[in-house]
Amino acid sequence: MTPGTSTLLHAIILTCCVASGFGQEPVAVRAADGGAASLLCDHDARPGEVRAFKWTKGREIIYFMALDGIVTPPGPDYADRVTIVDQINLRIEGLTLEDIGQYTCTVTVGNSEGLAIVDLDILVLPSRPVLTAYLDGVLVNLGTTSLPLDAELMLECTSSGGKPPAELGWYIDDVAVDSSLYTYNSTADPDTNIGDAVSRLTHLVSLSDHLAKYECESSGPIPPLEAQRSVGVLIRLSIYDTTLPPKITPRPTTEEDIAIVAPQEAETALGVPSIIGIIVGIIAAVALLAAIIVILLQNRKRQNKNHTYVVNPDSKCSTKKYR
Repeated sequence: MTPGTSTLLHAIILTCCVASGFGQEPVAVRAADGGAASLLCDHDARPGEVRAFKWTKGREIIYFMALDGIVTPPGPDYADRVTIVDQINLRIEGLTLEDIGQYTCTVTVGNSEGLAIVDLDILVLPSRPVLTAYLDGVLVNLGTTSLPLDAELMLECTSSGGKPPAELGWYIDDVAVDSSLYTYNSTADPDTNIGDAVSRLTHLVSLSDHLAKYECESSGPIPPLEAQRSVGVLIRLSIYDTTLPPKITPRPTTEEDIAIVAPQEAETALGVPSIIGIIVGIIAAVALLAAIIVILLQNRKRQNKNHTYVVNPDSKCSTKKYR
């Protein structure tokens, strides 16, 4: 090989392989499952210098476009889901877990190429939290169970399917509970980082718990995922004190107390069913009395009809004339 030829070949290799000054560290982008993500092709080329660009994931070409009009449309996995924004950036919609990975934007500037790399991660919103209650270690339905004072109440909150697993927190009457008062544990698949979370809040029942509203809140990483409380899974506790005797209303001791208490007792004792019974009894008594009167009248008429008059034949008839 002649010296001139060697110098020319060396110059061609340098021209081919020197980048145009961009190719930064991978940029991390996170988006929600089912949402959209915009991947930026960050380059330092001046306007008009870009001859072509190409978006790839691994060896798969997602989109290619050259200034001479040559366009390679996206494959079936990305058809109708990708668009080019600002002439070079890639927007993907309808994201799924399959879209997780590293995306490369290759830009041709003059006789050289530069790379921009984006690491896309997809996050999954955890399920709405579910509450379970245990009283002294026994599962209970707080919707139908009253709680005795000083019993040990343990509330358990679970949320599943989050990527990463959900963060859990507690609220009592819309006031956040200090994290030192409850436990939190989570497990996740080492490959997908999808997992479940559980939190337990334990304390002794007190009078302050009466009609209290308990809520558990699950949340994913913010942004882009928002927190969600256990709406519709509220717990309102009903408390009774087993250490106190039943309340007894004292009887009146003076005439004045009798005058005051008697109407209240009468009002309490005579409910609507009692009043209706009295009215029905009165109507029945009136009907019975009316029936007795009718029977007596009918018997009287019958006796008058069957009565026989005896005339004395020896008595003289009056001959007095009437004018």
